[in-house]
Order: sequence, then structure tokens, then C-alpha cells
Amino acid sequence: KPLTQLMDATTRVASGDFSIQLDAQRGDEVGHLAALFNAMTAEVNTRERALEKAREEMRHINENLELLVSLRTRELEAANQHLSETLENLRSAQDHLIQSEKMAALGQLIAGVAHEINSPLGAIRSSAESISRYQERTLADLPMLFLWISEARQKDFFALLENPLKKNMTLS
Repeated sequence: KPLTQLMDATTRVASGDFSIQLDAQRGDEVGHLAALFNAMTAEVNTRERALEKAREEMRHINENLELLVSLRTRELEAANQHLSETLENLRSAQDHLIQSEKMAALGQLIAGVAHEINSPLGAIRSSAESISRYQERTLADLPMLFLWISEARQKDFFALLENPLKKNMTLS
């Protein structure tokens, strides 16, 4: 009978029931074996509870870790969105700066062309004004000039004056 009880208890332990205890009051080898069996099942039961507690802690840690990963993922997505917007703003600013530089270069080119056009026009205007002033001063002295030059030279002088008048030039 004690061996049958030991065999039944072993079957129950094999199926996961570690709470079983045998009668270890006997003073013979079977009693000693029952005591050892009881000590073994108590130790296995303690270890099984500790293992279950560790599994529960591991589940809790995994849940917290998943929550932390989810929160960090959202933070990184927000930071990534911010960086994308900043990059787009930088590209826009770069395009604007390039456009501004192009406009500045075009302005300098136009100013150079305007200067190159205005310089000869200014020289022509200044020369025309000088000639006009000189002509006004010397027209009064023209009769005296005719007294000093010969009649042939006077005809040459009037021919020179008439020659430009024959050409019909229009200046804009």
C-alpha cells in the first residue's frame, strides 16, 4: 500500500500537482522515502511559485517595455516630422537666397550696361555743350575773322557750313 501511494503521488507530481504530501510517520525505508518525497515536492513547489512570480514580473516588464517603446516611437516620429519641416524650410530659404543672388547679379549687370550706355552719352552731351558754349562766344568774333581771311577761304568756310545742312540726319 505505501508503494502504491508513492506511485500515485509520483503520477500527480508528473501532472503538475506539487502540493501532495505522503504520510512519513513510518520508521522504515518507505517512511524515509516518503519524507524525502515530501521534501522534494515542497522544494519543487517553492521553485514553481518563484518561477511563476518571475514569469509574472517578466510579463509586467514586457508590458512596460512595449509602452516605453511605443512612447519613444511617437516622440521620434514627432521629431522626424519637425526635422522634415525644418529641412523643407531650409530648402525654401536656400531657393529664396539663390533667387535673391540671381536678382542681385542681374541688377549689377543692368547697372553696368546702363553705365556703359550713359558714359558715352554723357561724353557726347558734355562735348555738345562745350561746342555750343564755344560757338556762342566765337560767333560774335566771326565778322572779325572774315576781315582777316581771303575771299576764297570765306567761300570754303561757307561750303563747310552748308555741307552738314544738305544731309538730312535725324538723331534720337
